Amino acid sequence: MINIINLHINLFFGLLNNKNDYFKSKSIWRLEIFSYFPVDCFGLISGVIGYKKYKFSKLMYLWFIALYYSLLQFVFNENKNRRNLIISFLPLLKKFHWYMNAYFIMYLILPFINYGINVLDKIKYRKLIIFFFFFFII
Repeated sequence: MINIINLHINLFFGLLNNKNDYFKSKSIWRLEIFSYFPVDCFGLISGVIGYKKYKFSKLMYLWFIALYYSLLQFVFNENKNRRNLIISFLPLLKKFHWYMNAYFIMYLILPFINYGINVLDKIKYRKLIIFFFFFFII
């Protein structure tokens, strides 16, 4: 969770674009890069925990959370107009909520993933894991 907070602080406060101090900038970039792996693990763990527990109500709850933050962003945005208000009611179409979008899509296809995992035998399951391991490394 600390790494997730770190990524958001670096993004929203513009720390990654600091050109004033070379060593400070390099340290912030190293911290940014170091934070990616734990954040990805958090996403994977979330997927594993939600593996058997598929409920449509959870998907709607996820959408309402995205809507809440999208509307909150609109309230604190200086550029208030009709277009931004309409976009705020469609939170999953915004690039700002990229993680929420990815999680939402993953949750939509979760029943198919569950079915595939239940159908595979142990040998095919291992082959699939090895394939994905090398696929994502390359």
